[in-house]
Amino acid sequence: MANTASTSFEINRLFRRGFGITLALDLVARAVSAVTVVVLVRGLSTSAFAFVTLFLTLAQLIGSAVTGGIRTWYMRVEAESYSKDAGVEQRSAFVQASKRGLVLIVLASLASIPVAIALGFATLEDAPILLLCVGLYAGGSSLIELAMTRYQARRGFTAAGILGLIRSLALLLVAVVVTVTSSSDLAVSIWFGVTMAAAGCLALRVGVGAGGGAHGPTQRAHVGEELWLTLFYVAAAGFAYVDVLIAGAMLDDESVASLGAALRYLAILMGAMPALGAILRVRAAQVDLIDSEEAQRRVLLAWMRRTSVPVVGFALAAILLAPWVIPRIDDGRYPDSVIILQIFVVTVVAAYLSAPATGLLIARRAYRPLALIFIVGFLANVVADVGVAPFYGVVGIAVVSSVIYVGIYAVVTVVTLRPTNTLADD
Repeated sequence: MANTASTSFEINRLFRRGFGITLALDLVARAVSAVTVVVLVRGLSTSAFAFVTLFLTLAQLIGSAVTGGIRTWYMRVEAESYSKDAGVEQRSAFVQASKRGLVLIVLASLASIPVAIALGFATLEDAPILLLCVGLYAGGSSLIELAMTRYQARRGFTAAGILGLIRSLALLLVAVVVTVTSSSDLAVSIWFGVTMAAAGCLALRVGVGAGGGAHGPTQRAHVGEELWLTLFYVAAAGFAYVDVLIAGAMLDDESVASLGAALRYLAILMGAMPALGAILRVRAAQVDLIDSEEAQRRVLLAWMRRTSVPVVGFALAAILLAPWVIPRIDDGRYPDSVIILQIFVVTVVAAYLSAPATGLLIARRAYRPLALIFIVGFLANVVADVGVAPFYGVVGIAVVSSVIYVGIYAVVTVVTLRPTNTLADD
């Protein structure tokens, strides 16, 4: 018992230090991202910014959705393996995950061609080159995420944070180039696609060389596990980006640009979530938590108790400062983005308060219920967005999306806290 307590104490101390390092590097990366947003919002015309919004939405949707299951399964296996035996590494598993992810991105990019044409993002003539650029961006971003996952799983939080910072700097460079040169839509696509692909190749090289332990036996993902994880990520990523796609199909460029700007500001407020979520998923896979639902529930309740006051205070500050800060960023070009962001702030509270819940369900291998919760939420959001968009525009989209988002994470939190051994997909 004393040995277990000592192990837990050492792991907690390690992850507190890792969280501090990750947060510091992530704040720098988010500051760079904030500058990127300012450059794009102020430097591009409304139609050009609307195009960039659709391009990044489609690329991030493909990159996050189709490879999320592969990446999460790999993180769980690598983190658990490293926690139990730090001498065993899954380098070949990293290579295989990279290959499977890139194949899926190619297929998803091809399948998205009719969607892009229907949204007016591309014409039949230029769709192949535009979707090639989308695929390059998605593939590069996916490789960076996988390399960051590898380092995080092996507790290399500094290296993972540096990779995230390099990605942010690459995007800032592209933003400066396309605004200074007044690039066409096609040129913008090429710049974003090629730059991210180059950064992804660098991340792949770094990721393959990570770790120094002996090669252990490579575990292969169970088809059902990876399928449910992929469905979870498709639904989660779809929920995050479907608002823009529906606005692009049903509303004008100014509405898309306003929503896109608000979502960029929201991404800044949610800046710590990707790295924080990754750390918490790795923490949930450690030897002292992986087999104890009671310990997992204690972790979640303690997290919610400690973060509630600062998170609510942060959200209120964002609501109060938005009307003053945003017009100074966009020079008053997108006034609707203020109210849209204020509505979306409630999702910031839900995301941060429930941050460990998703990782804990993944640690329990409760992939099916997690996927079903997000699939139902995604479908509800699509129906609600389509219903309100013609009457209430982007403000209505923001309201229904926020309500459903909070509902999703409330359900995930309740499921995580409920004692049960029937959730796993074994």
